Amino acid sequence: MRLTCNAEVVNRQLSAQGMRKKSQPIRTFLSIGRSKSTDSKTGAIFLMVCTAKDRVGTKYKLRDNVQNIFGKFIQDGKATIRLKVPPFDIQLQKADQVALKHFLSIVKLGHQNRDMDKVKLSILAPATSSQVEPLKVRLNITDRQNYPLANGFPRTLETLRVCNCMLKKVDSRILMLKQLRSLDFSNNRFQTLPEQLSQIPTLAELKLTGNFLLEVPKCIWNGKLQHSLKMLDLSDNKLQYISPDITKMSSLVRLNLNSNEIEKLPSNFGRLSALKFFSAARNKLRNLPATFGDLRMEELDLSGNEFEKDSDIKLLNQDYIVMPLTELAARIVAKFRLPHDPSTLPAYLCKYLMRTKTCVCSRECILPYATALRSIDLRQTAHVITRTENTGVTAPLQTFLCSTRCYKNILGNSKCLWKCKR
Repeated sequence: MRLTCNAEVVNRQLSAQGMRKKSQPIRTFLSIGRSKSTDSKTGAIFLMVCTAKDRVGTKYKLRDNVQNIFGKFIQDGKATIRLKVPPFDIQLQKADQVALKHFLSIVKLGHQNRDMDKVKLSILAPATSSQVEPLKVRLNITDRQNYPLANGFPRTLETLRVCNCMLKKVDSRILMLKQLRSLDFSNNRFQTLPEQLSQIPTLAELKLTGNFLLEVPKCIWNGKLQHSLKMLDLSDNKLQYISPDITKMSSLVRLNLNSNEIEKLPSNFGRLSALKFFSAARNKLRNLPATFGDLRMEELDLSGNEFEKDSDIKLLNQDYIVMPLTELAARIVAKFRLPHDPSTLPAYLCKYLMRTKTCVCSRECILPYATALRSIDLRQTAHVITRTENTGVTAPLQTFLCSTRCYKNILGNSKCLWKCKR
């Protein structure tokens, strides 16, 4: 029985006396078997631990020698085997869940010396270099000549940079890397991304700068990415439209949209409550959505945009006398913040709710009666602001009026209602 993982052997006596040296778990090869010098069926059973510094390995007797097995975090690939003699704790990390569970069951049988004749034991031999060498967690590919066409990608990669390789499609082998935390596709030729990318459970950083994206790929806010992704870089593309679905990314902390052709941010952009660093410099933004004032960020860069000046109130949907039923239903759902998805509400109504806007009276609507611009002090939304002669510290905020009542109130008492209190 064999197991390869990260491990650390801790002397409990040294730890109790405060003499334990600081160390990190290292790549370790563990095996359970009988010594070559004993009978293959009746000899003592040992647990052998091999590392890169000790490839020959150290043997620990198992029979009546396991004080405890701590497996509370076995689903995370972690466990501890506590030996009686010597007083050591073998701490295991980053192990395969299924293999670890089976390995610990064999350790328990070895301690009890029970049913070992039914277990296929390993030959206690020195480990090979490939069994104990550190796992490769980083790979940097900066040109097409170094692209691994034949060798493939190590399954243990956590950080992968594939830049300047002129790729038009994502390699399917990359989509199989389930431990990826950071993925950099800068300066390639991607126009879209495959849906399978959304199934990488640990991906937290995604860089797509310098490609040919016309819109934000749908896979980014679908699947597991909408909860795991914390940094998204879409700068230097050809983006013209940002879907309201981007607000599904509940964990997004850093968003870079520099040097695109974006004319408008979605009206629900302020729902990105975790956003702390936002940059949309050198775009074609004319104004900001009303919910932008709800954000509380650390850094903000909107330089290089030609913001328009305040305008008069513009009537939008004043032609309907009776409110449409779809609008009425959507307002009720938004007002009471009812949880909804396609399983509880019609799909078209769920999509309709994605376009929710907030009136100056704080009510939510989808089809506003009127719209106008007002200035907002950007210092109320971020601590650090990148200024230019065009932007300064203020920007036009697009606001909405949900009804004729609000419209009349605005006309009758504009100074009171138009003053930004955010």
